[in-house]
Amino acid sequence: MHHSRTTDSAARISYWLVPEPSMRARLQVVIDQLAARYQGPRFIPHLTVAVSSDIRPAAVAQTLQQGSARSAPQVLTPLGLRFSPAFTQSCYLPLPLKPELIALVHCVQARTSPSAARPFNPQMSLFYGTLRQAERQSIANSLALPGAIHFSELWAIQLNTTTRCAQDVHAWEVVGTAKLSAAATRPPGQNAQTPRDRSLGPAQRYDTSRDSAH
Repeated sequence: MHHSRTTDSAARISYWLVPEPSMRARLQVVIDQLAARYQGPRFIPHLTVAVSSDIRPAAVAQTLQQGSARSAPQVLTPLGLRFSPAFTQSCYLPLPLKPELIALVHCVQARTSPSAARPFNPQMSLFYGTLRQAERQSIANSLALPGAIHFSELWAIQLNTTTRCAQDVHAWEVVGTAKLSAAATRPPGQNAQTPRDRSLGPAQRYDTSRDSAH
């Protein structure tokens, strides 16, 4: 693990839940294609679980260790495809608020500064930027993604400013990673199989009534 020397008071650590490598590669292709097509920045597929103003290396390492040790790999199925005027939520997948995800969020937030606590609406962004209505509809008609996203890692990313443009995204720095390692627990009678991948249908998954920022 390496850490930035930046001491800017605006610096923060964003803690991400990141898909397992093969799933991450599939989603990365989608993100990269949308970035190239609509002139947006590339970024690693992720679900933000907490943001902290405490950028001390020891605090980051401890948060990663405790969060990953108490959480098993998770599988979340997108609830649809949505769009927003917000830069970092231009095109995104809302995700279900499952008990195991809530437990991880609480664990990580307990280690972060009190000011970092905020309402948690799980989602995975696919594009950062501005999209016209016709572009949104084109994405909705053509995009196909796995129905189940497997998350296996917790990452810490240093942000040195509020993310408002591509340049801000390019300045992000990975300062630590950890694999989720707790044993998975299942309700009685549930087998150990994970859900099969399903493709998001095109237009029927595009909810135009929810085109607003979270």
